[in-house]
Amino acid sequence: MATPGQFSLAFNNDRLKAKLGEVMIERELLREKIAAMEAGRPHMRSLTSRAASLRAHFFTPRFGSMV
Repeated sequence: MATPGQFSLAFNNDRLKAKLGEVMIERELLREKIAAMEAGRPHMRSLTSRAASLRAHFFTPRFGSMV
C-alpha cells in the first residue's frame, strides 16, 4: 500500500513530466514559427490548437499509473 509520501512524490513526478512535455511542445512550435518567419511564410495558427490538444491528451496526470 502506498504511503501519503509516496503518493505525493508520484503526483509531483507526473506533474513535472507534464510540464516538461508542455515546454518541449512549446519549444518545437517556436522552432517552426522561426523557420516559417525566416522563409517568409506565415505561421499557421492551427499549430497552437494542435499543441493544446496534444498537451491535454498526453500530459494529464494518470492517477491509476502511480505505484
